[in-house]
Amino acid sequence: MSLSDPSDLLVSEAQLLPLAEVLNLPPDRLLGVSPRALAALATLGVRNVFDLAMSSVFNTAAQIEDAADRKSTRLNSSHLVIS
Repeated sequence: MSLSDPSDLLVSEAQLLPLAEVLNLPPDRLLGVSPRALAALATLGVRNVFDLAMSSVFNTAAQIEDAADRKSTRLNSSHLVIS
């Protein structure tokens, strides 16, 4: 998956949309967002891709992924993430 092309992160029917329109799509238009995840995100007030990008959930997930990749992160040193 190419991070230089954000459309690679979208389901096929959303890949041709302008990115400004993508922000208004529900989060399940992103690859890997299951119906169960969509329901969980809704309980957090995440209704579209923009909400997800701006939410603390997105930032926390990025921090966890970073911690899994690097042993020297704050999360790993505090033993909050076990790798």
